[in-house]
Amino acid sequence: MVKRSLSSSPPPSESEQTKPSSSSSSIDEKPSPKKSPRKSNPTSNSKESWDADKKKIVAEMILEAGFKSVDYKLMSERTGLTTKQLRDALKFRHDGGTNLRSHLINSVIPK
Repeated sequence: MVKRSLSSSPPPSESEQTKPSSSSSSIDEKPSPKKSPRKSNPTSNSKESWDADKKKIVAEMILEAGFKSVDYKLMSERTGLTTKQLRDALKFRHDGGTNLRSHLINSVIPK
């Protein structure tokens, strides 16, 4: 197989260079209006839409996603705490007690 350099390629003929493209002439020249992918919701912009309960739900969901990817062994090595201590500090407390997780969630809720 012989490789050809770009300089050995024949130049395009004048008719190919000046011939208008038929595909661009058949398309309507008016640009179509673009619509925003988001739909505006008048209540989403008001301050009243973000109450403490909604902030708490968002914070809990973000923490849950983070807990699933935590390397407890590495965190244990860096903090000097045991993995059991870390898991206890970050688990959901059903008894209403406080731990690191509850403090993190409460820190996003205004007092």
